[in-house]
Amino acid sequence: MFIVEPKFHVSKSAFETMAILIEKSGFEIIERPNITMSRALLIGHKMK
Repeated sequence: MFIVEPKFHVSKSAFETMAILIEKSGFEIIERPNITMSRALLIGHKMK
């Protein structure tokens, strides 16, 4: 899954909180792509 939020709409701390909650929900962050003026995460299911 790919999540992208504009930097001017979502603060860095709010985005990092979301990333922590995503990981606690059983997903892993695969990559943090660099997208102009955005914060982004590529996530997938954790492999057991």
